[in-house]
Amino acid sequence: MQPSSKPASQDQQFFIWNGHKIAYQQYGEGPDLVLLHGFPSSSRDWDIVGERLAQDYRILQFDFLGYGGSDKPRNVSYSAYRQSSLASDIIRTRSSRPPIIVGHDLGGIILQILLTGQFGAPDTLVRQAVFMNSSVYAALYRPTLSQRLLTTPIIGGLVARAMSEKTFQKGVQMTGGKHKDRLREETSRMWQEFAANEGKLLAPKHLVYMKERADASKDLETAMEQFGSARLAFLYGDADPVSGLHQLAHIRSRLPAAHGRQLEGLGHFPMLEDPDCVAAAIHDAVSSRDQPDSR
Repeated sequence: MQPSSKPASQDQQFFIWNGHKIAYQQYGEGPDLVLLHGFPSSSRDWDIVGERLAQDYRILQFDFLGYGGSDKPRNVSYSAYRQSSLASDIIRTRSSRPPIIVGHDLGGIILQILLTGQFGAPDTLVRQAVFMNSSVYAALYRPTLSQRLLTTPIIGGLVARAMSEKTFQKGVQMTGGKHKDRLREETSRMWQEFAANEGKLLAPKHLVYMKERADASKDLETAMEQFGSARLAFLYGDADPVSGLHQLAHIRSRLPAAHGRQLEGLGHFPMLEDPDCVAAAIHDAVSSRDQPDSR
């Protein structure tokens, strides 16, 4: 796997979905590989990983509605199911065949929803499902203090309005691992995207996914488990206090034949702390799909 010289971040395009502009990037050659981002960031989290993988895969990154360079309307639903509808539409539009999908954080919830079949038969949308630091088992989710506050009625809106770059960066840093210095370099970019066009005020609406995941946990977990161990992979930074080693340990107990890899010393945003490690881990997970017991 050779690094690509094509800078993904310079190739942002837009398409219209339900009347809203959605930012996306597509580049590289090979099997389709979709990279789904998490809260509170954007698809830019995947830029370096995508560049590393673009020699072997055709990469698709896009910003969910209300995130990054996509439109941020105030009076719409930001349900994870609506974001999943967006994901299914762009996958069908931009992929020639069912792609490999990597879902980080919120992206992992979207990936689970796609596996339920609510937006089309899973086999028509997903070739292989790769989860990264996502609380795929809802009962083990450990939200940060800011997430708990943002989802508290009335208080959530006040917290979002009062949020500053300093408090935002502190919250992100608390989820980091051994390369917090690299993570720190990204938090300014993350904040600018998060706060632009009053986007920070949408945080309580985005976090509706926490309740949606809890309410649908049985269906989401069953759909994921029934997709088949040979097509599932789990790559988790073990220093993540939100969705780290405790999730991976349970995943291994439930799906012992699935491909799993512990990303040692990395936190909640492994792709930002060590993009080379993450790119290699994704490539290995995809390459070993016919050897599901590989660790």
